[in-house]
Amino acid sequence: MVIPSQVLSFVQVSPLIDCVSVQEVGFENYWTTLIVSYLKEGVLPEEKEATRKLKVKAACFILIKDILYKRGFSRPYLRCLGPEEADYVTREVHKEICGNHSGSHLLIQKLNMTRYYWPTMQKDAHAYVMACNKCQRFGNLIRVFVSDNGKQFDNDTFRDFCSEQGIKNHYSSPAHP
Repeated sequence: MVIPSQVLSFVQVSPLIDCVSVQEVGFENYWTTLIVSYLKEGVLPEEKEATRKLKVKAACFILIKDILYKRGFSRPYLRCLGPEEADYVTREVHKEICGNHSGSHLLIQKLNMTRYYWPTMQKDAHAYVMACNKCQRFGNLIRVFVSDNGKQFDNDTFRDFCSEQGIKNHYSSPAHP
């Protein structure tokens, strides 16, 4: 490539902004803040009981290149997420990249397999699945219930329950060897 003599060009060798003077914008106090400050700088709370709890909790975490990970006995490190990241990852795993609109238990397993963690993961996944319109309309609903002629399934109370839930109740003959 030929560069005309009138064009000025330069190669930047060092960063223009000093990394020490950069301030994080929009920093909020997440669940990771105390753990990161303890692991990074050794900052502990004033109260003795809170200090003890933080030390016990921090033993399950590790900082790698300023990113917090949760340790596991027989699993890889799980990257710890804040609320916005957790919401984005939950949405992607549930219905976008890995998604098939599965239930909350399978969603949590997928989040663990993709190596993410936050403490309210189970509650958040359950709430997300319950708010998902497709999961509520086409989810794993029982539509037909097949049973033998046992008294627990052949009574008015059970028939009323099935009709309220939109479940068709079918009876079959028990098989004898």
